Amino acid sequence: MLNSLPSGTRAIIGAALGLTGIAAWENRGVSEARPRSARCRQSEDGLGLLAEEIDTRNDGLLGNFPQAFSHIGLINAAADIDRVREARET
Repeated sequence: MLNSLPSGTRAIIGAALGLTGIAAWENRGVSEARPRSARCRQSEDGLGLLAEEIDTRNDGLLGNFPQAFSHIGLINAAADIDRVREARET
C-alpha cells in the first residue's frame, strides 16, 4: 500500500497495517504482507516507536507520537501473518 501511494502522500500507519493483515488472509498471502509490514517498521524511531502517519516522501513520522493504534496495528498484522503461515503449513 505505502509503495503505491503518490509522492507527498501521508499514510496512516494503523490503516496500512490493517490492510497488511487483510492481504495476508487473501490469496496474495504472506509473501505480500511481510514486505508491507516491514515498510511500516522502517519508519520507527530509534526506540522502535511509531507515529500516527508516515510522510511517504522521506519516511518521516507525522501526527501524534507515539501512537498506540499504530503499535496495535503492528501487533495485529504480525499475528495475522503468523496465523496465515501456520494455517497454510497444515
